[in-house]
Amino acid sequence: MEIPFSPEYPNIRKTIYNEQWTLFIKSKCVVTGEAFISVMNQWVKDPQNVTPPILRAEIIKESTNEYKENDYTVIKFIRRRIVSRQNRDKNIIQDVKFIKYDNGEYRVIHTPVFDEEIKDYSDFPYYFPPLKKFSYGIIPFSNINNNQMNNDKKGKEVMKEETVVVNDNTSDTKANKEISNKTINKNNKIENKSIENLSYIYLEIIPVNEDEEVSDRMKGVYTRLLKMLYKHCKGTMNGYKKRVIHDLLVPKILYQDTYYALKQKYGKYWVENWPEETDPQKHVFEDIGIATWLKLLWKDDKEKISFIDIGCGNGLLTNLLTKEGFKGYGIDISKRKVWDIYDKDVKLEERFISPQTQTFEDGTWLIGNHPDEMTLWIPIMASKSGYNSKFVIIPCCFFELTGSKFSGKGYNIKKNGRYHCYLDRVRKLMTDCGYVVEEERLRIPSTKNIALVGRKRTFREDDEEEYNRIKKRIKAYIDEVEASGEFKLRIPDDEKQRQLLAKRLARKTH
Repeated sequence: MEIPFSPEYPNIRKTIYNEQWTLFIKSKCVVTGEAFISVMNQWVKDPQNVTPPILRAEIIKESTNEYKENDYTVIKFIRRRIVSRQNRDKNIIQDVKFIKYDNGEYRVIHTPVFDEEIKDYSDFPYYFPPLKKFSYGIIPFSNINNNQMNNDKKGKEVMKEETVVVNDNTSDTKANKEISNKTINKNNKIENKSIENLSYIYLEIIPVNEDEEVSDRMKGVYTRLLKMLYKHCKGTMNGYKKRVIHDLLVPKILYQDTYYALKQKYGKYWVENWPEETDPQKHVFEDIGIATWLKLLWKDDKEKISFIDIGCGNGLLTNLLTKEGFKGYGIDISKRKVWDIYDKDVKLEERFISPQTQTFEDGTWLIGNHPDEMTLWIPIMASKSGYNSKFVIIPCCFFELTGSKFSGKGYNIKKNGRYHCYLDRVRKLMTDCGYVVEEERLRIPSTKNIALVGRKRTFREDDEEEYNRIKKRIKAYIDEVEASGEFKLRIPDDEKQRQLLAKRLARKTH
């Protein structure tokens, strides 16, 4: 049985252990206390997923030693530093106390800690609510007193037990079939106690200025937060598990700090001076994210790194890596306007690559950032270049070795989607070329954000027998492409323009 998010704003003042709390917003929800605590634990440790202006939380102290306090049990205590995304915003320390009452109610209380940076409430960062304290909570309907807002024995006021109104417009829905098996009164209401795990989730606050009305803006913020809590609790109850795992190759905190340093260093200039017709917000910050990740992936071998950006496009990634001290250059079949803006030390070449025969100096890193027709050729070119050659590919458009579109033949596109099937295609080719497949879900503004890394070999350098088998396998791939007669490279943009102009002139002469 599901209950829709239905916010109520009781705005009721109540005293809890000599503190004046306001029960500001509540909503019915079919959820257990355990699921609520699981979500709260995730929110406390990853607040950036709830409040975007936050960069991360740094856990200063964490204790799971339970102890009794008043009429409740403290089940967890966390002290955290909330780090802001923007340098101009102050960081704030906060104590978070997870508590459980004997009646099955849970509360998670957030209290700011004053220090040298945050001396009083006026120093709060702009995104932080103007509150002395706030708490999220959950209480089961089965344990709510019948009086509307009674005081319990310890002075903790509780909510009124109600009945739940259910929309019965479509009698054949699954929900209504479930309802039909429950006790329904004459007003078409379901008795609360017939719904398993029916609870109230709520948000309580202690405003800095207790006599001031909550603004419409903050009402919207509190509503959004409780709705998100409802959604996350519901997902947890339904068995949701995070499918995407980040930060396998580069540590999260190191990435975040480096990214925001590079964003401050390069972001504003390139957004304001972007000469291309493409969206600078997307391209600039995406390439800064990729450059950050590569910089950290290579940080232990910076002096040895040499890179070639295959299909470099606008060349911004090559520019950023060069400015960060890495040696390398970019190649593309078409020059872009922005190339003329880069400094002279940024090397970009407008030329074709014949991937069947192309090799590079052994030990070079090949970069394929959305390399289109070159995607599947990059592992082949790297392997042919030498045992120590490496690469990273961020696939976007889906092409075969022939340059034709990826058909998906032999893959379950209907079940897995074209993107993930193509990633499997790339992974297989990497393995066939003798590379261990490593991957990372990049923190960039793109849905196609999986980077496949080939930096380790599946065999020893002195294993000539295996190396020869791989070489034969690669040759078979190339022979198959050439025998098909289908291989074609994309025509450069300037060549397309020349051909189009020639056709127009030819039509005029006739």
